[in-house]
Amino acid sequence: MREGTEQGYRMGGIAPYGYRRELHAMPEGHRGDTDKSRVKLTPIPEQAPVVAEIFHLHTDKGWGPKAIADHLNRPGGPPPPSHVDAARNRGGHWSGGTVRSMLRNPVYTGRIVWNRLDFASARQNGGGPRLRAQEEWVVAEDAHLPLISIEAFQRSQERFRSRPRQQATNRKGRNYLFAGMVHCATGHQPLSMQGKARKGHHYYACSYGATYGDTASTEVHADQKWIYLREDALLPLVEQFFEQRVFGPLRLDKLARQLKAHGRDQKRQGKLLATRLRQQIAEADRKIRVQIQALEDGI
Repeated sequence: MREGTEQGYRMGGIAPYGYRRELHAMPEGHRGDTDKSRVKLTPIPEQAPVVAEIFHLHTDKGWGPKAIADHLNRPGGPPPPSHVDAARNRGGHWSGGTVRSMLRNPVYTGRIVWNRLDFASARQNGGGPRLRAQEEWVVAEDAHLPLISIEAFQRSQERFRSRPRQQATNRKGRNYLFAGMVHCATGHQPLSMQGKARKGHHYYACSYGATYGDTASTEVHADQKWIYLREDALLPLVEQFFEQRVFGPLRLDKLARQLKAHGRDQKRQGKLLATRLRQQIAEADRKIRVQIQALEDGI
């Protein structure tokens, strides 16, 4: 892989947004699998201007990844990369994380970089891949047509260095009773709602807007930017459920319904099993008759 990278070929993986894979035959004298091809990156005309716009908004306008994602999610905006996780991103929206990873990727300067990320540590320890030290990278300059200048990329990286990512707020002392259990009902991913505290009240808020921006959040939430649920409004409903259905008189009704449903299921399963057994017996009888007939015919 090192040799291929140094020659300007992309070593595995899908093409980054803005490029497509272009296959090249293996060089003369190659001793390996001759059916394999090497990959060069070539720009996609419809996507290349989007990459340039992302870097322009970040370096010249001072926008952050989330604000850029919100801009790209505008009506009529460009579609996001096709390889985003469809299970999570049902609405087909740009996310701040997608924009951030593009802004940190030197491939848009025409370079091919191998060994930049350590995926083995992610498999062992969980979380995302670790960024290796720059001296461990294998870099090929001018491997393909750049979509931005090296100067623009360097300015973008300087912005990241001068504005480090904010650490999570210290929530020591905050106790969210239903953390991890309250989900947004709109059907998108992630469903979990995050605990927040404001003016002495605890809330659960849908985090879709924090990931994909206000425009995307408004689209999936029927013109509502944020979806909140106050904990003190939810607590009486939960208490009522336990009082009536777990510890109260309704628990017996529920148990009776469950036993009745279980009985119906057992009866249905018994009928299915009996049908399968009759079919197996009939098939066995048929095979026996065939064998007897064959013996009688002297076969």
